[in-house]
Amino acid sequence: MLNCSGPTLPQAPAARGPRAGMCRPALGRWLVWGLWGLCLSGPAWSQKPADGLTHTCVRIMRDATFNETIEKMCSFKGDVSERFKDTFKKRKCVSKVNQAEQDRIKAEVYANTTEQKNMVGLKDFCLVHKSAYHNL
Repeated sequence: MLNCSGPTLPQAPAARGPRAGMCRPALGRWLVWGLWGLCLSGPAWSQKPADGLTHTCVRIMRDATFNETIEKMCSFKGDVSERFKDTFKKRKCVSKVNQAEQDRIKAEVYANTTEQKNMVGLKDFCLVHKSAYHNL
């Protein structure tokens, strides 16, 4: 084991630079951890990034699902979700977001919306979203 209690920077003017006071084994550990993190993030690099239309389609899908959920929970009338669904179809998003991804998005949005409703209660949840919903 290396003893890192050697001379400090003022006592050893030859040791300069950002890591001058750092012990060599500590530098090695940082390097190992950095390489390990790089390896773990490797699969993310190999994924093809979504194009702008796909990203837009996913957002439209999320908005449609959210508005459909609050329409049912809060008995909102206005069919905002139907307008989002029409936009989804008009932009040919069905070819950009497959059915499995649509189902995953719907389940995720429904779970998040239900969790929000449960945290504040149905009455307060509906009051918070009422004006924004009716402004769409």
